[in-house]
Amino acid sequence: MVKCGTLVATLEECKTVLGGTQCVHENYVRVAGAMYTRMWRRKFGNSSIRFMIDPTFAARVFENVQSSGDWNDCREIGCAVAKGFKGVHANRIFGVFVPVLEDRKWWCAAFSVNNEEVWVIDAHRPNSLEHHAKAIEELAIGVDILFSSFEGQWVPGKITKWERKAVNIDDAHGECDESRIHMLLAIKGCAARYKFEYLSPANIKEERGQFQKKLPRKTGKALP
Repeated sequence: MVKCGTLVATLEECKTVLGGTQCVHENYVRVAGAMYTRMWRRKFGNSSIRFMIDPTFAARVFENVQSSGDWNDCREIGCAVAKGFKGVHANRIFGVFVPVLEDRKWWCAAFSVNNEEVWVIDAHRPNSLEHHAKAIEELAIGVDILFSSFEGQWVPGKITKWERKAVNIDDAHGECDESRIHMLLAIKGCAARYKFEYLSPANIKEERGQFQKKLPRKTGKALP
């Protein structure tokens, strides 16, 4: 299993990253996001914040849009995230990675305050900007609420004016049905840089092999 704080992904949930007909389990994405955020905090500190938010966030945003909800659940998530970055202003945020599960396929919207850009990471659809245009508009409402939870004054609504771009994931569209790890690989690759750009992930078969080597043979042993 994989653990990060109180979050735990079981062995069976970890195995879903290996491809086949299974979609990567939501809880694995949740735990991976917490691990990435912790890793980025150690590496970049508060000067250039990166964090990957719980996949529940996107689902709550879409539910509030459809039902004209009060958005309190998104505010609670935003406050919980901001609590981990106490005293940090929103303008220190390099990227917020919002994973979205759509038709059993993961994609990600990354919001960069520093660059005033929204990046779409999607290995399944070559026309990702057009396909996700409506979803980005809706997610921007939730991210506005998220950013307002941080220190400093935040002007709601300006995210809708940010330029939108797509991360070019080389050769991913032809292989996406064989592996579900493209989004996680792309998020790690983009976060490791100080800008979003063209990204060419490692060979998928090789990556799958690395995951297989890391998976514990017996339940209860943690991954490295």
